[in-house]
Amino acid sequence: MRFAFLKTNLCLLLLLFFSIAATAQTYTDVVHLKNGTIVRGIIIEQVPGKTIKVQTADALKVEINYSDIEKISKETSISSKETTITPGTAYNPSTTPGSPKASFKKYFFTAGAGFFSGDGIGYTGRISVGLQLDKHFDMQAFFQLSEADRGLTRGAKQEKYNRLSMQNFGIKGSFALATTSSVRPYFSIGTGYCRTPFTTSGRAFDEEFGMSIGGYGYYRSFFINPAFGLSIPVGKNNSFFTELNYNYHAWKEIHNFIGNPLPANYPQPYSSAQFASLLVGVKF
Repeated sequence: MRFAFLKTNLCLLLLLFFSIAATAQTYTDVVHLKNGTIVRGIIIEQVPGKTIKVQTADALKVEINYSDIEKISKETSISSKETTITPGTAYNPSTTPGSPKASFKKYFFTAGAGFFSGDGIGYTGRISVGLQLDKHFDMQAFFQLSEADRGLTRGAKQEKYNRLSMQNFGIKGSFALATTSSVRPYFSIGTGYCRTPFTTSGRAFDEEFGMSIGGYGYYRSFFINPAFGLSIPVGKNNSFFTELNYNYHAWKEIHNFIGNPLPANYPQPYSSAQFASLLVGVKF
């Protein structure tokens, strides 16, 4: 009789233990967006048909439009240290969910093309390799080539340049101004070195030396490049972007003269130049 009583109490205690364990088990809301992004956390607010608000494991509150949602599910939290993947980040599928190593995509490439305007209008193209430091900030090393046919008048000297070829090498940092919307604005600023070869067609009259001269040369310059852009995510890791750039150059002009006694590589004083460019491209 006593054994039966103990057996009954033991069963009740085990049942109570498993009930408490099941109740205490933590579940996470998983919001799957149409662009492939996954948001994990707890849904803390809903406006039916309009928005939901999700609080992530790091206490970040993310508001999501219903129109951007593919589906909502629940999953058991593997660890209290589960890494939260928020919109605008790329998840590394080789790491186990819940592992501290599951994080942002660390590197990316971009390629873009468009046109620029300054002392002439031409086309431009840019490629870069970048490092994503967090969901708001990345660094890029880039090469940009801009080319145009143009003419230039400076005082009494008439020069016609057949081709202007700007070769920009630089680094830039980009700051995301929003990470949860379907169109995400960002600001970037860059700096670097530019070499710009040119040729002089025909002859040019130089007031200083009183003779006709012709030849070729190049500009060398350092530049600063602020820009504003819009990014549109496509899938988990890729996005399209459009970017408006402003470039300020401090030029140093170097000439090579042909058919005259002036010294080769005759240096001109420093001057400045300004260019604007519009690019569209892809980040992958």
